[in-house]
Amino acid sequence: RLRMTTLENQLKVVEEVEYHGDFTPDEFKNYRDMFLKYDKNRSGSLEVVELHEMFEDMNETKTHSQLRQLIREADPSATVEAISYKSYLALLLKDKKGMTKSAIGAVVVQLVQHVEAKQHSSSGIGRFANVFEQRAAEQTNEGIDEKNIKMQRDARKAELDRKREMDRRKKETEERLRREEEEAAKKEAERKARVQANLARFKSNINN
Repeated sequence: RLRMTTLENQLKVVEEVEYHGDFTPDEFKNYRDMFLKYDKNRSGSLEVVELHEMFEDMNETKTHSQLRQLIREADPSATVEAISYKSYLALLLKDKKGMTKSAIGAVVVQLVQHVEAKQHSSSGIGRFANVFEQRAAEQTNEGIDEKNIKMQRDARKAELDRKREMDRRKKETEERLRREEEEAAKKEAERKARVQANLARFKSNINN
């Protein structure tokens, strides 16, 4: 939690120094929360695997090569295969001003809208739950206490299951991307071998 707080403060500094006045406080919070959600290793950047998960959550599939290209488009000077928070906000700002329409910016906006829609739809349920809790509190019986305990246990189990599923998906994604890289490297090696063979034959024909 301490590391998360430190990273979150670092992101807020970027917002204040680099993009003061470019976004509303709510926009900053929404984009920061989305960045932190997918920055699993708390590196302060969104790496290829993390971007892959972001697109998958919106039912969009991107290959390793496509994601690397999106990173280069976002930050041509990047020396690593990741997009920094500064470049992430730069994309969103360009999209907001209508200067570009980036794939990363579009999927971030869709994810934020999805979260806001869920919060809006659950607000009515939340009010109903508050009324129910108030009435339940007035009915001091052991049955209600047992039900609450069971609900808490179920919620904890659901959270553990969700984390396990996220870990499984991450491992599968990493393995799939690794295979793609190996296949691309193999094809490139075969291409180079063919070029070398053709060159050798060409030289042999000249000597003969």
